[in-house]
Amino acid sequence: MRRALLRVGLAAALLLALGVSGIMCARVADRGRYATAYSTYSAGPEGGRALYELAHALGHPTQRWVEDLEGLPDGAVLVAMGGCLAEQHRPLSRYESERLGEWVRRGGTLMVFGAARYVPEDYPAHLTRLPGQCHH
Repeated sequence: MRRALLRVGLAAALLLALGVSGIMCARVADRGRYATAYSTYSAGPEGGRALYELAHALGHPTQRWVEDLEGLPDGAVLVAMGGCLAEQHRPLSRYESERLGEWVRRGGTLMVFGAARYVPEDYPAHLTRLPGQCHH
């Protein structure tokens, strides 16, 4: 009897876990993507995975940078993508902005596509939005 109750309890817990995971998967599917907009992990319409894969296929060294910007290797290229629908998770700190500017002055290449907050304030180039585009 006790063994039967244990089996019923385990089966109920398993069904509950499967139900919860099914609901979570359905919610992710409703959103239509597993990664945030402009992420190199996302192959959706707003994803950057195609750009990442293309650069890799063309023989360029590619790396998803998740470290402090201070650690960017000299002579590398940093591609920052963003837009109206995807704000930065947090703005760059003054320290990070200064390190990014120094990295560019040492020969790093910063390519910015819509991620206006990645351009340091004292940087000689600025992004201008066309009329009708979103504003920050």
